[in-house]
Amino acid sequence: MQRSQSMIVAACALAFASTGACTAAPKAKEASVQRGAKEVVAARPWPTSFAQRSVLTAREIHIVGPKGLIEHLVILQDLEHHDHKVTTVSDGLRIEERVKPEIVDEPIRAQLDNLVIAAEVCITALESVSADHVVIEASGDVYWRVLESGAERRAETLRLVGEDGP
Repeated sequence: MQRSQSMIVAACALAFASTGACTAAPKAKEASVQRGAKEVVAARPWPTSFAQRSVLTAREIHIVGPKGLIEHLVILQDLEHHDHKVTTVSDGLRIEERVKPEIVDEPIRAQLDNLVIAAEVCITALESVSADHVVIEASGDVYWRVLESGAERRAETLRLVGEDGP
C-alpha cells in the first residue's frame, strides 16, 4: 500500500516546526537505590537515541518505555477524528490513539523528543514499570528518515531501540 504524500509532508512540516520543542537537556530517569533503611532516588540519563530530528510514519506504531516516557512523548488529540483512551494496566500506564473507523486520511501525530511520528491507524504508548529502554515498533508501509544526515529506510516493519545516554 502506498502512503499518501500528504501524510509524509505533514510529518515533515511538523518536524521542521518543532525545532525548539525538545532542545532542553534530557530528563533523568529515576532508579531506586537502597541505603540502610532509607530509599534514595538516583538519576539515570534518558536515552539520547531520539535527540536527532527525524520522522517516522507507518500504519501502526507501538511505543514502550520506562518511567519518564510520558514526559517525553506528546500525542496530539483530535477527538473529531480519533478515539483516545488512557488506561492503567498491570505493567504501567497505557495510552491509545486510534483513527475512528469512518475517517480517512487523518493521521495521528505524535512526537518523542525530536522524533516526529505519524500513524495512519493507531499509536499506542506504554510507560512500563519493567521497561529498561524505549522501544518503538512500527508496522505497515514504514518510512523513517533522519533529517540532518538524510539517512532513510522504508520497510514493512521497523524496530527502534533507545539506549541509555552517556
